[in-house]
Amino acid sequence: MNKVLYSGNLVADPQQSVMPSGTSVTNFVVACDYTWKDKQGVDHKSTQFYRTSVTNRQADACAKYLYAGRKVVVEGHLLYDQYGNPNTFTTSEGHVRAKFDVRAHTVEFGQHTDAYLVAKYGRPQQQAQPVAAAAPVAARVPAQQDSEYIPF
Repeated sequence: MNKVLYSGNLVADPQQSVMPSGTSVTNFVVACDYTWKDKQGVDHKSTQFYRTSVTNRQADACAKYLYAGRKVVVEGHLLYDQYGNPNTFTTSEGHVRAKFDVRAHTVEFGQHTDAYLVAKYGRPQQQAQPVAAAAPVAARVPAQQDSEYIPF
């Protein structure tokens, strides 16, 4: 079974392109933070980057509504090289690193960030006001005019 599920923030704005067959493809990178404490109680943080591609109608929605910093939840599968191995490379310092390429099946969009809302609307979005409690059922049912009244 080859399935991944991760949540994180977009590193940059998504890039959309169209394949020769006419299928739209949107690519973006998602950063996922992992934090933990060691035995001495020292906090550590690691960030994984997932290069993600999505196709068809979902690609159009991602290109339209996603932007750098937006939170997403992605479900998909890992892509491997021709030998079935993850894509690896060596940095200029000589460290071997892996690239995680994912073909997304579903992408769920998270809340807009305040920075986006300020840039788009000039102010952060107002918090939703609590809704007044609904009237009791007895107040919503009309008074019965006769004994044969059926409320449906």
